Amino acid sequence: MATARLRSPLIRVIRDGQEPIEIQTSNPDLVLWDKTRARKRPPWPKFDEAPFLWLSFLAWSALRRTGQIPTELTYEQWETENMDVSAVDPDSDDDETGNPTRPEAGAG
Repeated sequence: MATARLRSPLIRVIRDGQEPIEIQTSNPDLVLWDKTRARKRPPWPKFDEAPFLWLSFLAWSALRRTGQIPTELTYEQWETENMDVSAVDPDSDDDETGNPTRPEAGAG
């Protein structure tokens, strides 16, 4: 029986008019995704069927959890913002700055 290898992604969020943010997601963000997805009617697609929805949700959850966006900001409000959300490969030296070092994690 094959087991799924899930990793909490490091996500880069670039919002209009703001500095890019890299946020490390963690178990509370993944659990919140699972619970929220299951409550939706009809249920949201699986994470691998809708990767942009999944990444956007995880970014929103992690940024709220760490106090980098207001806790009052709903996901529905968040997803309508003009932004770019992408997973960052921490093992890659290919980022927008050409810097091969991973940024230090923020407080949280």
